Amino acid sequence: MPWLHQLLRQDQLELHVLPVQCLCEFLAAGAPQPTPVPALASASASASAAAAAAAPDNKAGELCAHLRRLVAGSEEGARAVLSYYLARLASHHAATRASASRGLKLVLTQTEDTSEMDYNADVSPEEWLDLLWELPHWESVRAEAAALIRAACLVECVPRHVGAYVGSLARHARAPPAPPREHLTQLVLDLSHLVLERNTVINNVLPAFDAREPNPRAHRALLALHRVLQHHLAQLRADASEQLGEEELEDDEDAEAAPLVTLAWPSGQRLRVHTSVAHAHLKLLCYGPSICERILFYIIAFVPPLKAFTTI
Repeated sequence: MPWLHQLLRQDQLELHVLPVQCLCEFLAAGAPQPTPVPALASASASASAAAAAAAPDNKAGELCAHLRRLVAGSEEGARAVLSYYLARLASHHAATRASASRGLKLVLTQTEDTSEMDYNADVSPEEWLDLLWELPHWESVRAEAAALIRAACLVECVPRHVGAYVGSLARHARAPPAPPREHLTQLVLDLSHLVLERNTVINNVLPAFDAREPNPRAHRALLALHRVLQHHLAQLRADASEQLGEEELEDDEDAEAAPLVTLAWPSGQRLRVHTSVAHAHLKLLCYGPSICERILFYIIAFVPPLKAFTTI
């Protein structure tokens, strides 16, 4: 948007009068590249070109500092900025996702110094996901942010980025205060979809059964998926009620159409869960073996051997 660049270059402009979305878009777009100066240009022309090239960087630094204050200053500001960037992570265009990730790194790095920031760098979600938890108003926007990260996880194609999203969602699922039951259920359904339907991506996110070299990042992603699914199953077992199991789907129409399976343990306990969730549990056992020994302990501790499962 050339008009936005021209508008933000005005010296007398007050940033707070512009919509947050415009400011976020300008920052995420990166600083424009300087125009090359001909070799035979005069000294005054070179100096003018250098000053013009520095102006966008100065304005970007001022804008970055303004958005950081906005994110840290109020719940409303944090929600506006995070919602804009996180929603763009689910775009089907890689360039849009990349610019959103860059914008999040810029606004979540809570320092007063913006002079050393690279406004055109390629940024991985690993660089800013943990910074979300340091925000003063994080708990107020946590549920909305997690829902948007879930959506990004279902669109992203870079295995490293998908693994980072899975790790962040696992932290959200298990960190107090516990997310509402329906949010946890939807998270498990989305992750089950990732495991079952996005085979090309998930096979590069998780460690292969016959992998010759350990990949710590892949093993952390496998551990995170196990943790979310087992945490959900442990909660269902604790409820010990078939009626609650039926209420796990948010929409009544989905509940009527969704295929369910009945899980039965040797103790006699029975539980009804979505078919895709049960299949995701089984498929995850095909990856590894993991260098994280906690996975095996986690399965043994929370999932005693099933006696049977049947479709209903």
